[in-house]
Amino acid sequence: MSDWLMFALQAGLLVVTGVAAWAAWSQAASAKRSRENADAAALRADEFQQRAVSAAERQAEALERQLDRPAWGIASASESAWHVINESGRDLQGVTVEAEQKNAIQIVSKKLPATVRFGETIVVIWSKSFSSPSTMPITVRWESETGGPREQHATLA
Repeated sequence: MSDWLMFALQAGLLVVTGVAAWAAWSQAASAKRSRENADAAALRADEFQQRAVSAAERQAEALERQLDRPAWGIASASESAWHVINESGRDLQGVTVEAEQKNAIQIVSKKLPATVRFGETIVVIWSKSFSSPSTMPITVRWESETGGPREQHATLA
């Protein structure tokens, strides 16, 4: 009986050791899965943040392109006057109008530099000494909302 008892004790000890080993292995595997899941979640969060930053950069670039679109159009023109209209979709500040040749512009309908509201027209009256101002370019300058000056050249030719 003592052999049977010894065998039972050894078998019991073997079972207890096996269960303890399995529990330790199971806990280690669970910890490993938790670390892997945490690493994967951190990677997904980093990718999400990178996508959000990229989207924000694309939106900023699109806004900058929108702000840089041509702002002025020639509403009507004759040999003596041009009607230059603000078509930007916003009010523009610090607007000036200059001709390529000095003293080519006799009068501008608005004291410049000034703020020109969206849809507002500036009338440029040419000096009578220029026989055909239709081919002379003018430059309209204004202050950009994003900082810094902007300009656009316009001519009828």
